[in-house]
Amino acid sequence: SLAGFGVCLATMLAIDAATGAVAIAILLALYQYVLRTAGPARWADSRRSHYLQQARENLIKAAAEPEHDRDWRPVILAFTHDRHRRPHLLRFCHWIAGRSGLTAAVQLVEGQGAKVRLEREAAEETLQNDIRQLDLPAFGLAIRTPEIGTALPHLVQGFGLGPLKANTICLNWVDQLGRGLPGIGNLKYAQNLRAVFRQGCNLVILNGSDDNWQRVDAPRIPASEERIDVWWWGDGDDTSRLMLLLAHLMTRQKRWSDARIRLLAAGRKEDPSSPRRSLPTMLADFRIDAQPVTVDGADADTILDASQDAAVVFLPFRIREMKLTDPFGGSLDRLLPHLPITALVMAAEDIDL
Repeated sequence: SLAGFGVCLATMLAIDAATGAVAIAILLALYQYVLRTAGPARWADSRRSHYLQQARENLIKAAAEPEHDRDWRPVILAFTHDRHRRPHLLRFCHWIAGRSGLTAAVQLVEGQGAKVRLEREAAEETLQNDIRQLDLPAFGLAIRTPEIGTALPHLVQGFGLGPLKANTICLNWVDQLGRGLPGIGNLKYAQNLRAVFRQGCNLVILNGSDDNWQRVDAPRIPASEERIDVWWWGDGDDTSRLMLLLAHLMTRQKRWSDARIRLLAAGRKEDPSSPRRSLPTMLADFRIDAQPVTVDGADADTILDASQDAAVVFLPFRIREMKLTDPFGGSLDRLLPHLPITALVMAAEDIDL
């Protein structure tokens, strides 16, 4: 302290005045020299700067390389408005990212004016806090927009940098994109999803009750007996291949590393062209570990009977006459309440396994 330093100087002068005066002069000269020559302190943790530099260099290198279908990985925009269902949605996005994809949690704040700007800032801060509490590798993004439907195509086109572009939209069943009056909200939901789909983004709609999630969090069976069901459609379109790929990526996560994938396809045992004959060869070519299962025919009842005891189900859906339907054109409201955690999927791009 200054008081202690003063005592030391007084003691030196008291012992030997001449020597003390010389010592004080030397100390003052050193102080003046350091004061003139020392620059501002620049000690700082440079790790963040290093990571950003690495990201820059890797993006530039990736952009210079020719694009290949096998390079595909999920870059997910997860639309999350309902804070109660937000943890479930972000956990699911983390699963299907498979330790290779990226997720941005997006909340759209509708309206105009200074008040909405403050609401957007508060929404983004809440998003970031929720992500930190969940301890998930995701980024928070809140966007102010006069109207959700108008903003969606621009958001999808503008998100990303260089070769890193959004390719998958993930959201809860009838969530923010369908806000509005009963009936009208469902129509807006389908319209907004179709607008995103036309921009080349795959659609993944998550449905699961609190009971479904509790069964996943506290499974009653060994992990090796847990099952992920994928419903293979027809000859295997892009949606079927995308569902299989997402299920495979899930098993790269520790939580699902012991679960088995079951690939279900409609066909008849006596039919020579039955998927029973082609699926094992196809899976071997894809190098995906899954159990092929052929079911006689396929309808909503078949799906319920076969998959109600699975942990997670991947199921294709359609948008017809501004309504979301099951693969048979029926109402999803008949299926979803009786299934476990279900991901409804519709691919908007070519998926090469």
